[in-house]
Amino acid sequence: MRTQVDLVAGSLRLLIESQHSSGAFPAAPRYPTYRFCWFRDASYVAHALSRFGEHDAAARFHRWAERIVLAQADAVEGAIRDPHGSPRRAAALRARYPLDGTGQDDDWPNFQLDGIATWLWTRLDHARRTDRRIEGEASRATALVARYLAALWDEPNFDAWEEAGDRRHPSTWGCTLAALEAYARATADASTDAAASALRDAVLRRGVRDGSFTKHEGASEVDANLLFLAVPQAVVPLEGALFQRTLGRIEAELVDGGLHRYRRDTFYGGGEWVVLTGLLGWCYARLGRRADARRCLDWMAAQADAVGNLPEQVPTHLYAPSMLPVWEERWGPVATPLLWSHAAYLILADELGERAG
Repeated sequence: MRTQVDLVAGSLRLLIESQHSSGAFPAAPRYPTYRFCWFRDASYVAHALSRFGEHDAAARFHRWAERIVLAQADAVEGAIRDPHGSPRRAAALRARYPLDGTGQDDDWPNFQLDGIATWLWTRLDHARRTDRRIEGEASRATALVARYLAALWDEPNFDAWEEAGDRRHPSTWGCTLAALEAYARATADASTDAAASALRDAVLRRGVRDGSFTKHEGASEVDANLLFLAVPQAVVPLEGALFQRTLGRIEAELVDGGLHRYRRDTFYGGGEWVVLTGLLGWCYARLGRRADARRCLDWMAAQADAVGNLPEQVPTHLYAPSMLPVWEERWGPVATPLLWSHAAYLILADELGERAG
């Protein structure tokens, strides 16, 4: 039987070996549709590596991200000046890039703020962990992203699942708020602090319905991505009534063995996601619910294949079984290994003290 320590060591090895020479991380190295670097997925990979002392690999990714941001500086500045100009804002910073960092014109839903916000938070956290100043290109890139987020946070954009681009999402607001508050703390930037204050008001006033946070502004359903309000950085009180009500709904409505995305999910049949189960366990660990967190870690480990690869999701307790063969015909089997799944496993293992060596 594979032990937790074996999977920790194997996950670290996979992440390091999967890094492109540019510094980018593919979302899934053997899954054609995911052979791109997403700001969100790769930021979690870099964060996991940073937590385990693999600072050089994390730094190489952050330099790649900084180069991407600075190469798009003119477009980003244009979006900041005119945040309501849809073509300009969508072309400024994309959700995903080819591994070499070159631009690519396609119809992927790229105007997605949670990913670049997650990068900013993880970049600041990496500097804290390594006790290194953010200066030079890193300073210019983080400042530009902070201004971009401060200007565009209230624009409709695609959520973490790259859906509903005409709506506003409390989960995205949570990622953006964490990034802006972290940047304001690090730099004492008054304008960023003011934007964070307005965003916090929106989260608490417009992101809530019937006593819980919701999938979209004005909706009533919940989504597992609302855990972004709790981790990696809690932007609302975890013991507070609002988050506890939301967590209770997620547990009651979306958890079987692992955690689903949302009730109407049809992607690969709407299975249970390894990544999301890791986020749930991370949240439990922060709440002191260690037994629940460990159950999440054990469930994640049980989804590994014979060589220790973790998938994006597993086809159990499907919400839309008829859609599984549709997606398999379109894109092939579920993405395995998914680097974000391995990063989520490492982060939760670290929270629980399950480290190799």
